[in-house]
Amino acid sequence: AVERLGVARWLAERATPQAREDYARGDARRTGFRDLTRAARERLAALYAREAGSPSLPAAKRQAMERFRADYAALRAQWLATGTQPAQIAGYDRLVAEANNAAFGAQAAYDELVPAFEALFEQSGGDWPKFYAAVRALAA
Repeated sequence: AVERLGVARWLAERATPQAREDYARGDARRTGFRDLTRAARERLAALYAREAGSPSLPAAKRQAMERFRADYAALRAQWLATGTQPAQIAGYDRLVAEANNAAFGAQAAYDELVPAFEALFEQSGGDWPKFYAAVRALAA
């Protein structure tokens, strides 16, 4: 949340039009990747609920992960076709290659909490010290 909020403020106040455009392209890739991982998490959650204890669970999970990787390959191809350089998405490539339940869980925790922290920032009047105080109060 702090990254998103801070970058948005910096872009609005200090960035060149080119920097704003570059950031928007990268942010669109990040949003696409988050959507992809969210869909994979939802499919896996449904699979675990449906197949819990079933001997077919491992094979079904392998298929779900193959679909995730195929979906990513298609998204990656779109990115490359529109000028994205491989170095710009190397981190995504690594995340997909190493994807597992723990990685999806960490992504879920991150994705699900960010909107609440952004709302807290707005409730704090866009004031960083007030926001951090509110976050510390939540943590306590």
